[in-house]
Amino acid sequence: MLPSPLKLADGEIEHKVIFHDESSFHANDYKHHFWLKDGEQVLKKKEKGRLIMVSDFVCEETGRLSLSDEQRAQQESLPLEDRLPTYDARVVIFPSSKAGGDDYWNMGQMIEQV
Repeated sequence: MLPSPLKLADGEIEHKVIFHDESSFHANDYKHHFWLKDGEQVLKKKEKGRLIMVSDFVCEETGRLSLSDEQRAQQESLPLEDRLPTYDARVVIFPSSKAGGDDYWNMGQMIEQV
């Protein structure tokens, strides 16, 4: 069932709630099914694997916050220097204390994402 159209009085403003979702995964967080001969076993890594963090914004009406197909087409018609740097709000990082890893999710990254 489709929602009824919102009837606003003069001066009233519709507010849309947008949620922030942040998830963390490890590269070896998986379950696979294997075809093995009798007596064979799978050698699994002992570590969880590299950390993967995903930050995104979600709204009830449209799901993940991103440009529509029409908005993307408008962006692609612009000169490269005038286009948005990305067409959706999702950010994926690979944090690590080792050299070359991203910083763990912090307020600076959140501000840049917004």
